[in-house]
Formats: sequence, structure tokens, C-alpha cells
Amino acid sequence: MNEEEFLDLWKKDKPRYEAWGKFIQEKVCNSLKDKNKNLDTFLKIPVKYRLKEDKSIVDKAFNRNKIYGNPYEEIEDKVGIRFIVLLLEDIRDICKIIDNCDDWVHDPCRDFNKEREDNPLLFDYQSMHYILRPAKTLIIGEVEIPQNTPCEVQVRTLLQHAHAELTHDAIYKSKKKVKAKTHRKVARSMALIETTDDFFEDVNNELNTSRLQEFQLKEKLDNLYQTLIGVPPNFEKSSLIIWDAYDDIIDDELYYKIDRYLKKRPDVIELIKEKSKTKSIYRQGIIFFLTWLAMKRRSEIENKWPIALDVIEEIALDCGSSYFRD
Repeated sequence: MNEEEFLDLWKKDKPRYEAWGKFIQEKVCNSLKDKNKNLDTFLKIPVKYRLKEDKSIVDKAFNRNKIYGNPYEEIEDKVGIRFIVLLLEDIRDICKIIDNCDDWVHDPCRDFNKEREDNPLLFDYQSMHYILRPAKTLIIGEVEIPQNTPCEVQVRTLLQHAHAELTHDAIYKSKKKVKAKTHRKVARSMALIETTDDFFEDVNNELNTSRLQEFQLKEKLDNLYQTLIGVPPNFEKSSLIIWDAYDDIIDDELYYKIDRYLKKRPDVIELIKEKSKTKSIYRQGIIFFLTWLAMKRRSEIENKWPIALDVIEEIALDCGSSYFRD
């Protein structure tokens, strides 16, 4: 196959590669939303599948120092998607989605965790790379996507991405000789990035290690909210301030106390449904805790309430109680 034949075939196949990339992107993003991830904050760079440009794919097939038997079939990144996140644990969240989806078969062609184990003294480019192919032939709209259609998916932290952006083309794909001291600086920078990523994860774990996390109260209330209110709850950072203030009363019984209270107060559920249309606090799972707190533990409000008092005053009044600080 010459360059002209290669390019003609590529132009003909672009719609199926574009449809496949879009399908994967939407599938992963929807799965993240189902896990209550806010994509605007969870993904540090907006995700967008991309097709290889014509001249780039031709150059890769015919002009690089890599010998292909069948370049058109062997080039697996004709369409690619890159997910950029903040923390190593965020990478694991996306990898679990990829690993557990039945819509594709996947090949983890690059796993930086395994590379660390295999070469503990080497500090090099780090990223999770997958090649995804449909588990069966798909029809999306008028486009047929055969099982042999590959898409490369990369998952990185923001720091790993910064390293890759600086070095991938300039160092690893360079056609000129790169000085040893430059390679050394690149390796040192990756060592620093790996250390920083590990520190970031440790700090995040320390900040989020609480009774709220231990007893999974937020997750349980979020699931209850979805069941009783009929829509997924939102998440606002201000709720963490409230949870932190009342961390000492969270135990393995609190969820069941809140659940029993709500079963006796269907009027509160209806109130939350109505108020959620206009008030953000009523669109979060924590509202169940706050209605319980206002009715059952009003003494806890006196010295612990950490944000504007009018928030809890309104909730208490809505639930048929009252609390006003002198």
C-alpha cells in the first residue's frame, strides 16, 4: 500500500473512528457522572477525542524509524482520548471503568505502575495507555464500527501530562541526538513528579480521612437521595465544612437513625423535592442529615454550626422546628 492508497483508505474510514472515539468518551464520562464526579473539576483538562491528522498518520506510517508489516492495521492511535486528572487515585477510578466495561475489549499497552515495579531505578515517561476495540460490531447512527477498530486511551495526572507535553516530541521522538545531561534532567524531573504525585495522594488521604469516610455516610445519603428524591444529588464544598464540624457524632448508627426519621416524615421528603428547585443545599445528600439534626439534635447547633446561621434556621423552620441564636 503506497501513501496515496493509505490516505484514501484513511479518509474513507474516518467516520467510524470518530464514532468509536465519541462512544468511548461518552461512556467513560457518563460512568464518572454516575459515580457523582463533577467533570468540570474532576477532569483537569476538558476531554475531547481526536483523530490523527492526515499528514501525521502518513508520516508515522511511512517516514519514521519503525518498520510496519501492515501500517494501516498496526497503527492503533488513529483516534485517541486523553483523560487528565489531579490524583493517582483518580487514575484508578477511570481505569476501573475501562476494565469493567463490557462494550469493549481492552489491552493495557502501557501501565506505569507495572513499569515502576519492573524498573524501580528508572524514572521515565509515565501514563496509563489502553487500546480499546468494540466487543462486537456496533452500529451508531448510520456508521458501522467493526470489532477491529482501535482507539488509544491515555490516563494521566496533571503533572505526568506536563512532563509528557514538554518531552514526548522534543525528546522521545526527536530525530537529532539529545545530550546526556538533558536526558538526566528529564529523568530528575520525572522523579520529582512521581514523588509529588505520591505526596499529593498522601495529603488528600489525610485530609479526607474522617468518620464521614470511615462509615461512608456521604455515599449512603447520596444513594438514599437518589432513591427518595429521584435525581442524583449535587455536591458543594461547603458541605464538607458542615460534615467536619459534626464529625464526632458520626457513627455506624447515624445513617439508620436518619433513615428511620425520614420514613416517619414523608412531608420532609416532599419539602426537599420542592425546595431543591430553588435552594442548592436541598440538592445535596447532606440535607437529610440537616433535617434530622434540626429536629433531633438541636443542642448540637449551638456551638458547632460552622456557616451562615440562616441556612439551618430555614431548614429547622421548614421541618416544623425553630432555632435562633440570641
